[in-house]
Amino acid sequence: MVGLCGTGPFMAPEVFDTNVPYTSKVDIWALGVCVFVLLTGHVPFEAKFMSAMEDKIRAGEYTLPPHQHVSATARSFVATCLNTVASNRPSAKSLLLHPWLDLNQVQSVFSIPFSDDHMTCLQSYANPTTAPPCIHQHHEQ
Repeated sequence: MVGLCGTGPFMAPEVFDTNVPYTSKVDIWALGVCVFVLLTGHVPFEAKFMSAMEDKIRAGEYTLPPHQHVSATARSFVATCLNTVASNRPSAKSLLLHPWLDLNQVQSVFSIPFSDDHMTCLQSYANPTTAPPCIHQHHEQ
């Protein structure tokens, strides 16, 4: 595919290069963003304006909030998906082999309850009046 297409916070770095074709690796990036949101209640590349968000996405600048209970394998999964070099991102098939998706570890994920703040952040994405401003900015263009 070629051209700028997608929802700002979920767009892979290569999508911003509108003259360069991109592959299904953009979907692996978007998966990493989705997992980040589910783990933290926030998008990894937050910015008020799309241009600032693009800069953060291109640089791969994100941090998992320190107060979050996120396992090392979950952090590794997100980092693997959010690799700024598309060719270094795994395929969906190989990503299924990541240790974080090991069914033996899934039980430990559910032993830590979500905080009220985490749930409030997740719920904000369901309400168009409280969703992050950059999402509205992108959809209004």
